[in-house]
Amino acid sequence: MGLKVLMIGAYPLEPGMVHGGIESVTSALVPALAAQDAIDHVAVLRFHHGEASTDYRRVGPKFEVYYVRTLNRLRLITGYFLYVRKARKLVAALKPDIVHGQGLDHGDVAQKCSPNSVVTVHGLPHVEIKWSSRFRTTTRRNSAE
Repeated sequence: MGLKVLMIGAYPLEPGMVHGGIESVTSALVPALAAQDAIDHVAVLRFHHGEASTDYRRVGPKFEVYYVRTLNRLRLITGYFLYVRKARKLVAALKPDIVHGQGLDHGDVAQKCSPNSVVTVHGLPHVEIKWSSRFRTTTRRNSAE
């Protein structure tokens, strides 16, 4: 029996319409994960602000995307409370083995939803390392220096 993965992060709202670096990363990473024999299922949780044409898209036999609408302006004030609440509902339904957050904001949500979480930090290392202190576990910096 293989792993079930839930990735939380930016993913294209429409097939083939990639906007930005993190969407580019996730749109390449997720199908590659789903193609692995050791992976049984990959789901993506994509928070958006009203732009998605659907709430759900099955991309392949082992790969699906959930688009969840949220309020952009309140996310920092509420500490991503609504994001976490919606993510926890999906975690309870899917029962993933690991929750992978793309970026610090989604990584924070991932860590609040599962003790088995991974955070991929994107951006400027000196800024990201400073902000990484809010995570429960030690942060490992992986660079190609």
